[in-house]
This record gives sequence, structure tokens and C-alpha cells, in this order.
Amino acid sequence: MDVVRGADSLANHFGRAGEWVAVFVTIDFFCEMCGIPRYTALTGKAVVLDVRIIALEELAWDYLVCALYSLWEESSELRKT
Repeated sequence: MDVVRGADSLANHFGRAGEWVAVFVTIDFFCEMCGIPRYTALTGKAVVLDVRIIALEELAWDYLVCALYSLWEESSELRKT
């Protein structure tokens, strides 16, 4: 819950219009048997604060690797200057 509040606070203070906030969680966020999130209070708070929670189940491995590689490359280029 603290991470969701923190993400919202950072977006409010440093974000620009049209930007969004996402929190990636690496836990088993959804109950596959019931088809619902396990943490309903957290889900509700995220909706109210307009923070998207992206669960591990939503991330394809290839997409995650490419995104992290791109971030690493951008970071490396910034350090060179």
C-alpha cells in the first residue's frame, strides 16, 4: 500500500500532464482459481489514486527483458555525457 501511495505522490509532484504511473509487482497477484485479485484493498486504492498495478502474470518475459535493456542503454548513454 505504501508503494502505491508513494508512486501517486511522485507522479503528483514530478509528473507532467498525460503521464501515468505503474507499479510492477512480482508476487502471485491474481488467484487463478477464482479469477480475482488477491489484494482487493490494494487494488481499490490503486484505482482511486489512478495507479496501474501490473502483476507478474501480465508481463511476458521477452517484453520485460527488452524494457530493462532499453532502460539500461539509456542510463549508459546518460553516464557517458
